[in-house]
Parts: sequence; structure tokens; C-alpha cells
Amino acid sequence: MSSDKKLVVVRSLLSHCVAEGYLNDNVATNIGKVNQDKENKASQSQLPTERVIGSDEVWKLIAAASTERDRLALKTCYILGLRVHELSNLHCSDFSRDGNRYKVRIIGKNSKEAYLPVDRELVNELRQLETTGYIFQRITPLKSKF
Repeated sequence: MSSDKKLVVVRSLLSHCVAEGYLNDNVATNIGKVNQDKENKASQSQLPTERVIGSDEVWKLIAAASTERDRLALKTCYILGLRVHELSNLHCSDFSRDGNRYKVRIIGKNSKEAYLPVDRELVNELRQLETTGYIFQRITPLKSKF
């Protein structure tokens, strides 16, 4: 998966967190675009959904998460390139070991099943959450004042 797609996924996750009440603001909206094609600058889209942030900025966002669970959710989403729905449906039993490698089963759009390789370090961090069942269990969103 390209870096651009991973960055779009992180931005989408942060927007979802704002909509669900987990975050007050989407911190990614204040990050400017990366000029990947300096010669053809005029062709770059000005749409917010097509802005791209660099990998360094993504890791800064991940490190700035308020809890370890949130940091791991962002990290997992970014590394595996998951959609928010795929992340929220991630279950402990979806992880398996194939020899010396780890893999995770993802149920994507239209119930398509895919197996993705997972870094051992990420698997160990996820195990430290000490959860059975869904890894990133949904928390009741904050009540809106509106």
C-alpha cells in the first residue's frame, strides 16, 4: 500500500474519532500539503481529502495520542492500511502465526477476506492491551451539547 493511501487512512480515522466524540479536533486538518510534484504544482488538488502529510508527521500524530490504546489504534491503522471499520472489527482471534511470521485476517468491504503480514513488534504491543475479543472495543462517545 502506498504512503499516500496510508496517510488518507490516518486522516479518515481522525475524522471518525472527532465524529464519534473521542477527539475534540482533527489535528491532521492543520497540516499542510506535501509538494510531491514541484514541476507540476498547478495540477495539485486543493481538496482537503487529497492533501497529504509526510510519514514523519504521521508518526508525530501517533506519538501524541492521549492513551496507549489510542496510540496503538492509530499505529495499527497506519501500518496495516486499515479502514476505521476494519480496525474496529479487529478481533484477537484474527491474528495467527505462520511459521516465524504473523498474519492478521481482515474483513474488508463487501465482506472480502484478506490476510496481511504483521510485524512481530506490533503483535507484541497489541498483546499488552490484555483484551479478549475485539481489540479496540468501542467506547461510548461523549454526549454532545447540541
